[in-house]
Parts: sequence; structure tokens; C-alpha cells
Amino acid sequence: MKTIRFGTIGCGMMGREFASAADAGVLDGMAARPEIVAVCNRSPGPFDWFRQNFPAIKQFTSDYKELLANPEVEASISRAAPLASGGYCAAIRAGKHLLGENRLGLICGQRAILACLRQYPKVFARCTRSFRSFRRRNGLAT
Repeated sequence: MKTIRFGTIGCGMMGREFASAADAGVLDGMAARPEIVAVCNRSPGPFDWFRQNFPAIKQFTSDYKELLANPEVEASISRAAPLASGGYCAAIRAGKHLLGENRLGLICGQRAILACLRQYPKVFARCTRSFRSFRRRNGLAT
């Protein structure tokens, strides 16, 4: 099974949801296994939770550009709405696959993002809001 190394941009509730889903084995049966290796958040407060629960994480940063420059990161998941347009395009330009946790057309420049994807056809991008209810739907809500 292939492991895909993720960087998480935004360590709030949705960043924790993705990390928990990736770690809990609920994504078993897939062709690839996610592993969180880097996290980014404007304030360092959430880093302790990630340090305690995910020993594979080697990078903690407040600058999403540093995370995207990390060669260990193959894909990024972005939840931080203020970073959406610039962060999404920056991830694509860095050659990182992208899982965006915001609706592109409503939050950021969908045309700009589509133009970036056309320039980098090997980059996979997917945007969804599915993680918000992931735990509830899968009996993991506390």
C-alpha cells in the first residue's frame, strides 16, 4: 500500500478531523494510506495536540509557504479560509496534490485555481466539505 505524506494547513477542528480520520484506520481499504508529516497554523496553540497524537509529524510552522516547500510533503489539506485562494494556488504551483476543505466557487477564485491546475496537470485537486460530519456519520462523534 502506498503512503501519501500530507501537510495540514489549518489545525482547527477540520484539521483535527482529517488527522483523526487518517489515523483511525477508517480509510482502510483504500489504494493509499495518508500520513500527516507537517502541520501549519497561524498560532502554535494546536501544535501540542498534534505532537501528542501524531509522532510522524516532523514540521510545525506558522507559514504555509514553509510547509509547501517541504519535500517530504506530497499533498496538502487546507482548511484555513483566508489562505484558500492564495494557498490553493501556491500548493498547486509547489506540485502538491490538494484536498481543500472549502467550497472553491464560494470562498475563493475558482477561475484562478482552475488556471493553476491547467498549468500543472499532474497535480490532483479535490475540494469538499465532507469532513465536517465525517465523525458523526461514522459513529466517532464524542
